[in-house]
Amino acid sequence: MDQTQKLLPRWFTIWFFASCLVFLIGGAINKLAGVPDGDLNLWGAAIGVFAMYLLALFTWRRRETLRAFVAKISLPLVVKSVLIGWFFAEIDELVNFPFNPLFPGISLFQDVIFTTPFYLLVHLGWFWVLRKYKFTVTEALIVGGLTLGSFEIFGGGVNVLSILVVLVFPFVVMIHGVHMVMPKIGLARELDNENQTDTKWKYVIGVLVPAAGGIIGIGLMFLLSFLLVSLGLMTPIV
Repeated sequence: MDQTQKLLPRWFTIWFFASCLVFLIGGAINKLAGVPDGDLNLWGAAIGVFAMYLLALFTWRRRETLRAFVAKISLPLVVKSVLIGWFFAEIDELVNFPFNPLFPGISLFQDVIFTTPFYLLVHLGWFWVLRKYKFTVTEALIVGGLTLGSFEIFGGGVNVLSILVVLVFPFVVMIHGVHMVMPKIGLARELDNENQTDTKWKYVIGVLVPAAGGIIGIGLMFLLSFLLVSLGLMTPIV
């Protein structure tokens, strides 16, 4: 089944392409009109997310290579799962850093340092979900991507604009869906077991558990920032 399964259904891919086009056009219009990017560079977001989409497709087609490599690593399954997720999450940060850094004026090194606690705890919760519940690779990408995509969209509060983002739902999913699906791709044989539960509640749990880890990770991120600034190892981010 794994040999013939597609990573994404056609309807999702078409909708995703259309969403990227909307962001590209919107960003181009803002650029021509001299509108500042503000908290989000629209055209940059489209380029970054599309690049990660291509990485997801490439990795999916070379999944046996990834699985063979991961199988040679002598670490507990939970550690391998978390590290795989963190590694691809930081690739995501690297790709999107030129367009949409974590904070204005932050360096790439600081970006990696501060996002690490967040991603490690997100993927710790995500490992528990993938181990306990039965997910297809497509479900893992969409549910996992929706978890952190919701952070991006609703982190500043719920408003009319954030609600309208449902019109570009696949784009929101793909912001973080790529690194969230990587543990499922790389560790499919180790994660899957006959004791896994298959219930509709898995979708809700799959969003809430990693999100809870992310909230704790955000707290640790700010604590780390405070300590580094207090020790004079880093200047305050403005």
